[in-house]
Amino acid sequence: MTRTGPAPGRSSPPVPGEVHVWRVDLGPAIAVPAESGVLSDEERARAGRFQRPADCARSLAARASLRELLSRYVGAAPAALRFTAGPHGKPELEQGVAAGAPRFNLAHSGRLVLLAFAACDVGVDVEQLRDDVEIEGLARRFFAPEEIAAIHRATRGVRQVETFFRIWTRKEAFLKAHGAGLAAPLDAFSTTTRAGTARDEVDGESEEAHWYLRDLEPAPGYAGAVVTSRPSRVVARDWPEDGP
Repeated sequence: MTRTGPAPGRSSPPVPGEVHVWRVDLGPAIAVPAESGVLSDEERARAGRFQRPADCARSLAARASLRELLSRYVGAAPAALRFTAGPHGKPELEQGVAAGAPRFNLAHSGRLVLLAFAACDVGVDVEQLRDDVEIEGLARRFFAPEEIAAIHRATRGVRQVETFFRIWTRKEAFLKAHGAGLAAPLDAFSTTTRAGTARDEVDGESEEAHWYLRDLEPAPGYAGAVVTSRPSRVVARDWPEDGP
């Protein structure tokens, strides 16, 4: 991810053909940025249901950062933004809260939060690479044949772990961008070539539906991906400017 850094003051929303991906680095201690009371009681309660303090902190940081960034795009106070869930649970701004607001999605893992904004449907995912997962079993259960072949081609060890998580984030980002649920099983669509590289396009459930995939490099030791319903150039930024 080549970073431009956040612009001061209000930010111009993403235009058609680009997707803004903001990275929040919470630091090794998973510190929560001061949220200045912008979160709703529901958001705080949802975060409080996590048993691990780090998971709670990431949830609070992700929601606070989402409000702050959306406020810069739409010119409304962060605390004034109201969210609702779409037909299949994907969060969106309430109608009439801010006209012309971008679509958005968020993900968090380890010390990182990623937030994606676009003028079209968008999904983003990030995963910290770790070796405590049963790669072969999960791949057989959730991956398409080409994706399994890519796992088998990768050298066992670090390379195979990286390949697994790259495929995982690609599929998660696709599912989150789709947002309406899939009738087909997860192994019915492929995000990855047999060589392990990302497909530029992922077929939807109809011949007319295409989704556009880009790998992200959020930080060493992490894999990420973003998917949009239109071809989009990734504009990567850090938030906040003076973060950890």
